[in-house]
Amino acid sequence: MKTRFKYLILALVVIFVLLIMMRDKKKSSSGLPQETKIAQAVAPKSTPPSLPVPLATLQTTSIQPGLRTLPQKNDFKPESPGGPLSAEEVESVHQIVKTIAQAISQKSNSQKFMKALLGLKLKPKFIDQQETSLGSMVTVRTENALEGTRYLHAQFAGEKNNADYLEHISFQIRPGSNSFQKAIEILNQFLPKNKITKESDSDYVLYNTTDGYVAWAKIANREDLKSNKYNASAPEDVGTVIVTIEQEIHDMDHDGDQH
Repeated sequence: MKTRFKYLILALVVIFVLLIMMRDKKKSSSGLPQETKIAQAVAPKSTPPSLPVPLATLQTTSIQPGLRTLPQKNDFKPESPGGPLSAEEVESVHQIVKTIAQAISQKSNSQKFMKALLGLKLKPKFIDQQETSLGSMVTVRTENALEGTRYLHAQFAGEKNNADYLEHISFQIRPGSNSFQKAIEILNQFLPKNKITKESDSDYVLYNTTDGYVAWAKIANREDLKSNKYNASAPEDVGTVIVTIEQEIHDMDHDGDQH
């Protein structure tokens, strides 16, 4: 009797242990605890972080510049405002002074001079004709300009189709750290070798060419630019170099007003 009772107790213990093991197995296969499931259901889904922008993209991406105000006709178009003249700009000054020197030495009339300007890809035109104390005079200007220059302005004595004497010619070089120096160098290259330096300063030089003309270059200040009735200007144009070659009998005005 006692032996049977022991076996019964042992069987009950085994059954109890099996029930516990089955319950634990069921819990482990059911996934996360109920509390965790509830928390996941309530919590909002987080936005995944953005991927970092590759370095190469950062280096090559640029901001699109705004629209630039287009320069007016005959206005400066410097590659680097205030910086030294570029090789192309120096060549522009070289070609203009060379053309002027040839016109004087060959005693070119207005028509021949305009043809020479066309050879520089400029667009010259007669803008007016007027009577002076010395007779008829015509004015030639260009609708465009070579790089780094503007306001090419020439006056010839005589009727429009037969104006045969160059009285005045001038043009401007954009402000630049070497503009005045280059203007002087090029003038010295093309003016007659027997020219006389009448005045020389850090911002102004005047030559007498001994062939009936004077030549001068000047770094213009604001008043110089404002006083010229022919050429529009702005405050940022201060430092412009004005180059002029004109008949010596003119009443000299170094600011370039007397046209």
